[in-house]
Amino acid sequence: TQNNLVCVTGVPVADFTLNPVKVSDLEPNIDFTNLSTGADSYYWEFNNGNSGTSIEIHPSMNFEGLAPGTYDACLWATNSLGCVDSICKPFIIFEEFFLYVPNAFTPFNGDGVNDVFIPVMSGHSFEDYTFYIFNRWGELIFETSDPTMGWDGTHLGVMSKSDVYVWKLKVKPMESIKFKEYVGHVTLLK
Repeated sequence: TQNNLVCVTGVPVADFTLNPVKVSDLEPNIDFTNLSTGADSYYWEFNNGNSGTSIEIHPSMNFEGLAPGTYDACLWATNSLGCVDSICKPFIIFEEFFLYVPNAFTPFNGDGVNDVFIPVMSGHSFEDYTFYIFNRWGELIFETSDPTMGWDGTHLGVMSKSDVYVWKLKVKPMESIKFKEYVGHVTLLK
């Protein structure tokens, strides 16, 4: 008879939470809270190690420079006998909605600069977009649903006169289910 010939110990169980799960590319900071049990050492890997690793119990990571998309954070929890458990959870980096609309453009002065009036944006849906230009009498003179196409200052193939025009933009930010509408003025200079 032999006592304690076989000893059985519990295996670790890896688990964690992350907050937030979805972050903007402008503020890509995520806090990880380790919820593992039965372990005494930890190894973290973010984006397959491309965004860093950690041996901290509760690390915080900044994912600055990481392109928008879905990535994995993985944790390996190890006990004193070398038994390991692991778990991976996804996190999302989204492109923040940004909009800049110039207030003037010069399509006919021949310098090749500032020849097209177009909103500058990021973080928007390319399918849910409409851009309109109206003259001072409310007549629609330009319309597009292509976010890469701007107004060249013509209407029906004729150069428009130097004047102030009204623009309207309907766009859906990627992180929204609703359209946003913006209205403003642009001056066409010759």
